[in-house]
Amino acid sequence: MKRFVLLSLCLAIIIGLTGCGAPKTVSELPSSPTVTATAVLTRTPAILPTGQPALRPGKTAQPISTMTVNTRPPSTTPLFQPTIEPSTPTVPPAQLPPVLEMIGKLSFDSLGQEGNAIGAVAVSGQTALVGFGSKLNVVNMLDPTEPQLMGQSEALPGKIKAILAREGVAYIGAGTSMIAFDMSNPSVPVMVSHLILSDPILHLALQEQTLIAAIGSEPSEMDENGSGMIVTLDVSQPDQPQLLDWVELPWYIFALALANETVYVNHPADATFFAIDISTPNDLPTPTSFPGAALVYSLQAQNNTLYMGGGRSDISAWDISSLAEPQKLWEVRAAPNPDFGLSVVEGFVFAGSEVYLHTFSYHGQITGPLLLKLPEPVDSDMVNLVSSAIAMQGGQLIEGLLTDLTIFSVTDSNP
Repeated sequence: MKRFVLLSLCLAIIIGLTGCGAPKTVSELPSSPTVTATAVLTRTPAILPTGQPALRPGKTAQPISTMTVNTRPPSTTPLFQPTIEPSTPTVPPAQLPPVLEMIGKLSFDSLGQEGNAIGAVAVSGQTALVGFGSKLNVVNMLDPTEPQLMGQSEALPGKIKAILAREGVAYIGAGTSMIAFDMSNPSVPVMVSHLILSDPILHLALQEQTLIAAIGSEPSEMDENGSGMIVTLDVSQPDQPQLLDWVELPWYIFALALANETVYVNHPADATFFAIDISTPNDLPTPTSFPGAALVYSLQAQNNTLYMGGGRSDISAWDISSLAEPQKLWEVRAAPNPDFGLSVVEGFVFAGSEVYLHTFSYHGQITGPLLLKLPEPVDSDMVNLVSSAIAMQGGQLIEGLLTDLTIFSVTDSNP
């Protein structure tokens, strides 16, 4: 989960931006991601195994010349103009989301871990993996009304923003570190590998044996766009991950989706998206730009459809069969919160003809989860894993909300 402090910072930057600034030159681009490994089951720095591919100059996406976003104060509707204007059905009226029934909660403040927030959540069977601050927490979900902390890691090198879990292995993005844990005994997670990249890890995605990491530095007074890279890693042997390749983007990567051996990324202040073909993960091509929409804060992709979570409590679907001319298929949105107004959709999960939104107000207040009805069912079974702070498992919605892991009872309406 992107914490509300980060959201406020990004919003302030978006509101103040009227242009992208001068394109970066090659000499100004970040250096290649450095990699350090640790020996299996230890934290002692060691040299990477021989045969590690040598770093070479990466491919860089062309920076865009301007950012197309209206400078509207957060108290008003943040309107935007899509790069394209397809012919689509009229957007239905905003929905008034029902109140969801919370059946369980685990507060990490009450566990003596004050001063942090939940940055990512993943679910594996009856176990939830929760990144709270710089610690990986393992939560027993056998009884969702009484979630129990089973174990936790030591403090990791940075705050956890991304978690993926598959086949007894958890991949954690903690600061600049990508760490793999053996979860065969969930109550005692065991570190099996540790790679250090050049910038903090923002998102992780997994396609078969290829781990994709979105890394970057946040915008600042010195660099209003921030920086971003997509890095590919071979994790066929989780205890010996291998760096494959990397490409650079012109801004901080705010959202990431993966489908059809392609990674899609965006920044909410820019209506230009980028697609990176990862079919050959050890030789990534130059990212391909394509028209999208501004004020998009989260992404998912299935087949040739890209789903966008926006800054107006909204979800939209786009046909990207032709990247040159994406076509908007539909859009649904929630009515503004009566106390806090419009919300930013930082993540979402599908359940047949419904979607659950992970939302915060423009000033950081919790406004979700929100339930919206979709104009058509969406398959909720994702082939590829992408990190998030919201997950669906066995009729329960599991969401990290600031310092609380919350569980809601839901009905999966898959046909």
